[in-house]
Amino acid sequence: NYEPEWTGRKDALKLTFSMIALDPFFYSAEKHGINDEFEVDYTYQLGAEMTPEPRFIQPYMPAEEYKYHEVDAWVPDILQLELDNPGELEVYPEITLTAENYGTNDVILNPTIENKTNGSKIEFSQKVMSGETVEINSKEVTVDYGGSNSLNQVNNNFLLYKFFLEQGNNELEISWGSDTNASARIDLTIKYRARWL
Repeated sequence: NYEPEWTGRKDALKLTFSMIALDPFFYSAEKHGINDEFEVDYTYQLGAEMTPEPRFIQPYMPAEEYKYHEVDAWVPDILQLELDNPGELEVYPEITLTAENYGTNDVILNPTIENKTNGSKIEFSQKVMSGETVEINSKEVTVDYGGSNSLNQVNNNFLLYKFFLEQGNNELEISWGSDTNASARIDLTIKYRARWL
């Protein structure tokens, strides 16, 4: 608190105020981002061929008649998106992800969103059942799944450094798996307001 100061005039008094700007930024009127449905297909990938030692081959069968691979697996394709942040500062988006029932597949596994532009990343290490939604607030660092706090299901990178979009263009990679190694579908929303100082 400051005492009023007399200015020497009868009709004027000098007052001093202290003010705190809780949020000193200007924000865009509209939210930017995406709100769409995406599908990820699975591709069967063969590992590098290897020649096993004879003792691993069935009796009386020469090793050269067998072709073994180090890793054979069904691998989900990676979804690639570009998001533009038109402001002059980084932004921390709100993200919602809903699993969709698609064919015989009604669950997605371990959805991951990575910003290849700055390295920030969110990994949700849990099954998301069809019709259920994961809500992530990157600014407040909160994760809600089915109405419950699920911060214990995300990676340390997100907890320590958050997930954010740089000024300008951001390249995102989004992936998830399924129980059946079949195509999987999600509804994905990423929303944010550009900001200026």
